[in-house]
Amino acid sequence: MQQRPYILNLIALAHLAIAFGLMIQIAIYYDYPLTEFADTWFHLTYLNRAIFILSLLIALAALQARSWLWHALAINTILILWNHVLIASWGINYNLAETMSASAAYMMLISLTMTEQSRRALLNPHLHWWKHRRTRLAKRVLLQLEDQEIKAHLYDISSTGAYIRASNMPALQLLHSFLTLKLQLSSGAETAFHAEVVRVCSENRGQYPAGLGVRFRRLTPLQRIRLFLLQQQGSSKIEKRRP
Repeated sequence: MQQRPYILNLIALAHLAIAFGLMIQIAIYYDYPLTEFADTWFHLTYLNRAIFILSLLIALAALQARSWLWHALAINTILILWNHVLIASWGINYNLAETMSASAAYMMLISLTMTEQSRRALLNPHLHWWKHRRTRLAKRVLLQLEDQEIKAHLYDISSTGAYIRASNMPALQLLHSFLTLKLQLSSGAETAFHAEVVRVCSENRGQYPAGLGVRFRRLTPLQRIRLFLLQQQGSSKIEKRRP
């Protein structure tokens, strides 16, 4: 994915507003300065504190497109419904119709996470291309798959994976197959990375040629250093791109 789905950004902003809205509401009610966080926190109910903390965690999960976001949203929905029922039962500032309308609006908001784009982002961490800067690097590579060795060319590389330009490699056209990628550093030393095929493109797509997207597996600290050095050899940085 070229960028984080905008719906996840909306979810994050909405839950930051919920969390700090609680604090602001209590501060205004008790006539506290907004800078008096401790006094305001003390006057929050345990239920409101739970909603505050969970809303912050949800904002973080949405920004990072974590799969546990749905579990956190489900728990928060129960807490918010419970809180709204209690507020309505007190009948001081809000009635049942108003609190239930707020609950319905919240459920409509979180239902947006079930759109196709959001589900793909939450269920497929390897599609989070926006998290990793990619570097264009034209370099010969040797791919090893079981007992086969195939020569190909690197197209770009990041700290977590690479895209390999390959137009005619039927033996490697297996999604989620495993291979070893060998290439030479500028010093002349050879290095190898174990990788999983996470994307197969049989034809050109935009600026990306036909080829394979791979994700590195079980990187050692030394391999991470070598990846960093390889990225420094690249001709340009690619932001928000995907094969």
